Amino acid sequence: MKTLRVLSGLLLFLVLVALAGGMIYLALSADAWHQALDALSGERLIALGAGVALLCLVLLYGMAGIKPRRFAEPFITFENEGGAVSVSTRAIGEVVSRVGDEFAAVLGLESAIRPAGGSIEVGLDVKVRGGTQIPELCRMLQDRVRDTIRENLGLSEIRGVKVTVREIVSPARERRKPEEGAA
Repeated sequence: MKTLRVLSGLLLFLVLVALAGGMIYLALSADAWHQALDALSGERLIALGAGVALLCLVLLYGMAGIKPRRFAEPFITFENEGGAVSVSTRAIGEVVSRVGDEFAAVLGLESAIRPAGGSIEVGLDVKVRGGTQIPELCRMLQDRVRDTIRENLGLSEIRGVKVTVREIVSPARERRKPEEGAA
């Protein structure tokens, strides 16, 4: 898109310079001015085509410069003794997602962080190994996520940590997976 904008801008600039030079030349000679007007009035379709082409070039230049709007990423801002600190919810989510690596029963963990007033809400989607004591695992995950956010990011206002178990993988299915990947 950037190359298209540069090329269309260069072409537009050259066309405008040529038009300006032609206008100056024609303005200096009355005979040339009248001849140019007679030529244009006799060739209206050519003049119309040139005008449409110039308009299309201007539109192309303008559209090539439009950048896709990116949604503002939410930040959590808090004060400490040194001033204000802002941390993106995406960065918090990355820190939280690593907590799953600390638990052998967690096969996958995805996090979602939502600002809630002056605090945050954490959502965890978890894939667990079969045979796990799910209530105990969820409680430990909630505690560990709170501790991780407090220790690593300095955020103490955590409204809640909601754990959703999306999948329970049976030991038999877990053993089959490596074999499927090797085939």
